[in-house]
Amino acid sequence: MIKNKVLILAMLIVAIVAVGSVSAADDVAVDIDEPADDIAVDEIAIEDDSADETDEIVETEQTRTITYTPYYIDTTSDFDGINYNITNGIFDGYEFIFDNTNDYTNFSMVTGNNNKFTGNGATIIGSTDNLFTVAGSNNIVITGFNMNVATGKAAIYGANVFNAEITNNNITGGKDGINIMQTHDNITISGNTITGVTRDAISLVDHRNLSDTEWANKGYSTISNNIIIGSEYAMFFGGNFKGTIEDNIINGSDYGIEFAGKKAVTNGRLQVDIIANDIYNVQTGIDMYHPNVEYLYMGLNNIETLNNSSCSAIKINSNFAKSTGGEIWIYDNYLYGQVNQTFINVCDAFEDNYGYIIVN
Repeated sequence: MIKNKVLILAMLIVAIVAVGSVSAADDVAVDIDEPADDIAVDEIAIEDDSADETDEIVETEQTRTITYTPYYIDTTSDFDGINYNITNGIFDGYEFIFDNTNDYTNFSMVTGNNNKFTGNGATIIGSTDNLFTVAGSNNIVITGFNMNVATGKAAIYGANVFNAEITNNNITGGKDGINIMQTHDNITISGNTITGVTRDAISLVDHRNLSDTEWANKGYSTISNNIIIGSEYAMFFGGNFKGTIEDNIINGSDYGIEFAGKKAVTNGRLQVDIIANDIYNVQTGIDMYHPNVEYLYMGLNNIETLNNSSCSAIKINSNFAKSTGGEIWIYDNYLYGQVNQTFINVCDAFEDNYGYIIVN
């Protein structure tokens, strides 16, 4: 490993772009803004382990092939300096490779564009900030970390994120696990274990007003093979969502999967396959506040609420609607809880579902 040391003198203050936070705990038809979290950069000395490195790591992204420059991280690395350089576009196309032999305390990291963060099982511990800030990031990979989140903060938090992979992380504590808002496309969240968050374990929000052409071009996202224990909302999808939710385990959340659209159909479109998820010990299994369902398939899911006579396996409210020409197919699900008759009436098929279903 070849190391260059670059000394940057003077006080540098970097403010991360302010991003608003939307949660199902807020009014589903209104964006609620929270103050941005600023990162202050003190006088810094950066240890660049990647300079003059001859080895290259090649990763295939959803939109491009990136040749990464390796940058090795240990507990002596200057995170303020790294954040400053990422924020200013200096680190673009790097793989930040962590040493897993020590814990990283008071951790915070900006992601930038075209960067990969490889944890190798390293433990990162938050103090007063989100662990990863993904603001305006494209082509990002975050994988293989044990994340202990600071109280009131998130493991991964930000807005306007495209072509991201968040995989095989263990996330514990904090307010949110993964919280991406304003806009997103082509997000893969897979193989993560999220426990003990107080609000949203996984939240994706996209409240753009999309034309038919823009909606047709919107990228698919995949949420698969995650384990979520606890939280208020295990999965929260606001506004537009297109993708697959498959093979996840949710246990003990108030709400399993929430689709919370806005009042205008142009910023509340839904096209989703929900397949083979296990949702246990919840007040509501799938909550359909989404105003414009263009396509919905649910198959082979197990949804067990805490009480089948008072809790909902599938729930809608007055904002729910099926679009003109839309399709809803519900097959072969085990449902222990209430299902709205209005929802069943608009389904193209509601067949071979079994369990202890109470229609209300």
